[in-house]
Amino acid sequence: MLPEEICQEVEEIKTDKMRGASSLALKAVGAIKLLAEKSKAKKEEDLLRELQEIKLALIRARPEMTSVTNNVVRVIDEVLREYRKWPGSLRELIKSITERRIREYQIECIKAAKKAIGIIKDKSTVMTCSYSSVICNTLRMALEQKKRINILIAESKFGNKSYGKIILDRLNFMAGFIQLIPDDEIEKNIIRVNTVIVGADSVLTDGSLINGVPTLLLAKAAKRNSVPFYSVCETAKFDILGNLSKNLHPAPGFDLVPPQFITAFITEKGVIKPWQIAKEIKGIER
Repeated sequence: MLPEEICQEVEEIKTDKMRGASSLALKAVGAIKLLAEKSKAKKEEDLLRELQEIKLALIRARPEMTSVTNNVVRVIDEVLREYRKWPGSLRELIKSITERRIREYQIECIKAAKKAIGIIKDKSTVMTCSYSSVICNTLRMALEQKKRINILIAESKFGNKSYGKIILDRLNFMAGFIQLIPDDEIEKNIIRVNTVIVGADSVLTDGSLINGVPTLLLAKAAKRNSVPFYSVCETAKFDILGNLSKNLHPAPGFDLVPPQFITAFITEKGVIKPWQIAKEIKGIER
C-alpha cells in the first residue's frame, strides 16, 4: 500500500481540472520522487514494489494524457535498469533520475514554445482554445519579442469552467490585444485570423490530436477558411505505447482532431507533419 501522502498526490493528479498535460506530467514525476522520500519500506524490494504500484496508479489517473504515461514509464524503467549497478541507495537513484527528468522535460516544453514563435508573424491575429502551458509560453515569448499580435481565445467551456479564461488571465498583464470569445462565435471570428495554435493532450500514431474542447470546432473552421492550424507540444505527448491509438474515443471534455485538419505539430525537435508521426514514434521507441 502506498503512503498516504502519495495517494493524495495521485488523487490530485486524477481530479485536477485546471492544469494542462505538461504540468500534470511534471507533478507525476514529482510524485515518484516524493515516494522515495516518504516510503517506509525497509527493503529495496519493497520500495521496488511500491514503484510498480505508483506507476500503475499514475497511468490510470490520467490515461488521456500521454505525457503523464510516457514520463512515468520512462523514469521507472530507467530506475529498474540502473539500480543494480548504482553505487548508492535506491532512494538516491530515484531522486537523481526524477530530478533530471523534471529538468529535461521543462527544457523540452520551453524549446517547443520557442520553435513555435516563428509561425507567429508580426501584426497578425492568432487564435487558440483550451488551456495549455506551452501555448501560454509561446504567446508570452512572442509578446516579449515585441511582436504586435492580436490574440483571440475561445472560451473553451466544459461543465462550469472556461479553460480559455485561464489563458486570458495568464496573458492579460502583457501588452497586446487579447480577447475572449464565445465558443459558438469561432466561425464568425476565424475570418480575421492568420494562424491557429493549440496545445495537445496526446498525439496519436496516425497524426490525430486529442485536446480539450472546442479544438475540433476550431480546426474545422480553420480548414474551411484556409487558416493554418498548428499543435505545439513536446514529443513526450506522442502515443509511444499505442494505448490511446487503439481507442479513438476521447474522454468527456476532449476532442479528437483527425490529421487532415492539422497543418503540423511543432515540437522541441522542430516541425513534424501529421503523416510523419508514426515514423517519429518508431524512432523514439528505438
